[in-house]
Amino acid sequence: MYKILAIDYDQNSLDLIKNYLNKSNYAVEPCQNTSDAWQRITTIGNYNLIIINQTMPPKDGIELIKKLKSHENLKSIPIIMQSTTSAQEEFLQAIKAGVYYYGANPYTQYSLIKIVDCCLRNFELQHEFYKEKNPRSKIAHTIQICEIKVKTLEEARLVANYLARIYPDPKRVIVGICELIINAIEHGNLGIDYKEKTSLSLSNMWQETVNQLLELPEHRDKFVTVTFKNTSDKLQLTIKDMGQGFEWDKYLAIDPRRATELHGRGIALASMISFDKLEYLESGNTVVCTTYKKPQEPDFC
Repeated sequence: MYKILAIDYDQNSLDLIKNYLNKSNYAVEPCQNTSDAWQRITTIGNYNLIIINQTMPPKDGIELIKKLKSHENLKSIPIIMQSTTSAQEEFLQAIKAGVYYYGANPYTQYSLIKIVDCCLRNFELQHEFYKEKNPRSKIAHTIQICEIKVKTLEEARLVANYLARIYPDPKRVIVGICELIINAIEHGNLGIDYKEKTSLSLSNMWQETVNQLLELPEHRDKFVTVTFKNTSDKLQLTIKDMGQGFEWDKYLAIDPRRATELHGRGIALASMISFDKLEYLESGNTVVCTTYKKPQEPDFC
């Protein structure tokens, strides 16, 4: 059973979260202030997820999150932040602090459960990275160039897991790599648009539908090409699908209007958190992700 710490000064809100999630077999532990929360996290520990209200006395939720993200043993705990506002400034502040999901109250039981499920799936992806004992990972950092063909969602996760081992900070890049490859499969190769994915996610049919589409004659020979290059000054990952492209510029930045939706943040989070530079080429069926080995000098031109 997953263990969740819910932090909110409003007892009614805590009762609602606990009632919603306990019915889905999550163990929710309520807490009404950040000082008590920090003590519980550092002493009791073993939390799989933290849900926190942004405006928490005596210190607001952002301060606690920064403290967690600077702690080596706690920074990987996924965090969902809730707020009564959808102001873009607060939204971006939360994402930059390290929040996985930012949602505005009120929300339904169904939407909260879906958000928690999604958040924990990505946590498991990172956690599995450290559990897996693969002898090949010991020489991953020696790879200079490679090209991988990816077709399925499972292959996307395996490739992300393997390539992340080459980077100096695997946890930073693993989810970004996985999100971008999956995006290339579902939107690029299979042509699933934003509205269709929303509908499939809400009906729990997304993964099943993707697998079914992959077996159709028109998609059977489609794959995503993932090319990795390790040069003297940077690590560069190029992901290319066989689709017609998309309006990628709409998704490079996080739009607060999509704050309560279950998807649509993967590209922006990969750009903001996983890589130093993320660039889509031409129509959008190719994305180049760059991680510099040394800090880049400011560009004053």
